[in-house]
Amino acid sequence: MTEPSEIDERTVRVARKGGTAPRVFRAVGGTALGLIVIAGVGLVILATSLLHLPKIGEPIAAQKVSPVATDRVRVCPGPVIRLGDSSGAEATNPVTVGSPTILKASTLGESVLQPLKPAGDPSNVPPQLIRLSPTEDGELGLIAGSQTQSLNESDLVGFVAANCTKQDSDFWLVAGSSGIGRTSLILLSNPSSVDSQVKFEIFSENGPVDLAGADGITVPAGSQYVISLAGLASGLISPVVHIESEGGRITAQLQESIVRTLTPGGTEIIGPDAKPSANLTIPGVVITDQGGVGTLASLPGYEDISGILRVLVPTQSVSKADVTGDGSANITVTAIPEDSSTDSTSASFSIDVGKVTDLPLADFAPGDYTFLITSDLPAVAAVRTATAEVASSAESSDPNSIPSVSAIDFAWFNAADPLTEPTLVSVAPGPSPKLHLANTSSESAVVTVTPNSGADNTVTIPANSVVAVPVTDGLTYEVAGYTKLNISVSYQGLGALGSFTIQPQLRQSKSIDVYLG
Repeated sequence: MTEPSEIDERTVRVARKGGTAPRVFRAVGGTALGLIVIAGVGLVILATSLLHLPKIGEPIAAQKVSPVATDRVRVCPGPVIRLGDSSGAEATNPVTVGSPTILKASTLGESVLQPLKPAGDPSNVPPQLIRLSPTEDGELGLIAGSQTQSLNESDLVGFVAANCTKQDSDFWLVAGSSGIGRTSLILLSNPSSVDSQVKFEIFSENGPVDLAGADGITVPAGSQYVISLAGLASGLISPVVHIESEGGRITAQLQESIVRTLTPGGTEIIGPDAKPSANLTIPGVVITDQGGVGTLASLPGYEDISGILRVLVPTQSVSKADVTGDGSANITVTAIPEDSSTDSTSASFSIDVGKVTDLPLADFAPGDYTFLITSDLPAVAAVRTATAEVASSAESSDPNSIPSVSAIDFAWFNAADPLTEPTLVSVAPGPSPKLHLANTSSESAVVTVTPNSGADNTVTIPANSVVAVPVTDGLTYEVAGYTKLNISVSYQGLGALGSFTIQPQLRQSKSIDVYLG
């Protein structure tokens, strides 16, 4: 699908001077009609003798039309949000918790931050948009932004990393849960000057969810709107949310947090997944030391701490190509370790079309991986992993006794859109960040990673291979030298896990020739 250009949303029309001549449908008498026809023929002959008509093969004059470039915009989702205050009062009212740290950057000009109207109380900390205007020559530079936030509240802990994303009208959010102790909030931001009408489609482990009142939700211009997934559909263990909008283009993210009884289990903001495709790439999946995770995984309430691959073949894919004919799709999952000394592994599965499937990730050594998913029908997919530290505890006769958890978090890793042109990556502050580069093309790539401070780094990535590049938080990197690359950023620390993917820059429109005939 061709990316829309970041130009004014207007139509250029070339009209004949003087407007359009009226058409007459009126009967006249036979004699008068004959005179009119003869006179008309004479006028045509006279006109053609005076006009210069182009000969066959003679070039037609062209007029060059240059679209007027508008600002590039990225939207940062803003602080983590709690429904109600810390005591649980006003449980339907969005309340912001703290503030994220935003890092932005651009080329060919200076980008600026502008606040949107926050959801809920006007005193809430607002989400921010990053705006970059064209140069005086009408050129648009590259733009990037990301945000991070650390949490240590009674109900919210962990590390949150999110990319500042571009506007669109079609989103897939592959993450979340509306089960007991799991809170998922859909964050919709409308940076445009036009209200947006939004409708939802939700799939679960049991298939498409019957929704009531999920169409026609208005996201006012210049503001953020927050809706609870449980308010749309409660009790979902493995949801995938599809969002479509009309009017102003928006951004969409999903915030998920976990509380197991009274113990918080982590927080995450997840950006949009790649659109449904038969070939998906999930770069930079971090699988941590399984010690704490393995200890907790067998205990009540911790069933979702183990790693999973969540995948869905949407129902509408069947109309495009029902390969198996029995309502199922065949997928193959290949895990490529970013440590080149370790071999890749592959497995194939058959999954039900229209139902979300969570495939467990077992027997993976700690490390960074890129997951390739191929399917005979278009699919969406993401991976969830976790990190946990448990304190040593005395022997207990109760096999279900839960050890003291000293640090815990989880993260979702999205399928990333392929990039075909140079891009910027802003690495907001956080623990041990890495840049993950997946070259899924058939040719080797010599990729340059250039920070805005310090020396360049050049890496050679063979065809169908992946590389992890340690980077410095607080810096922005320009990445170039490839024909097709999937990029993500990951963070990993004690009780901290986070990730986001890099989206393509929207292309600047070029001049076009309009032929006047």
